[in-house]
Amino acid sequence: MTERHHPSEDQARALAESERFCEWLDATAATPHGWPHNRTTAKRWLERACGVESLGWLATNRQASDRLRDIARRFDAWDRNEELAV
Repeated sequence: MTERHHPSEDQARALAESERFCEWLDATAATPHGWPHNRTTAKRWLERACGVESLGWLATNRQASDRLRDIARRFDAWDRNEELAV
């Protein structure tokens, strides 16, 4: 059986899995130890930025879901402007 997720959770997971999103985080939200972001640190960053314990809470927390939309909007603008060479 396939587990179904809320669209906001799916969007957050897709962002965290994206190498380009990790590059954006490296450029805008450096890790405390200076290492590049990966899917695990990106997921944790999204959870903190959205104010949830896990991405599943995006389905029930309107404010967290709004924060995710804002993050995705800022990332998309950065990506479209190609502010970091790939």
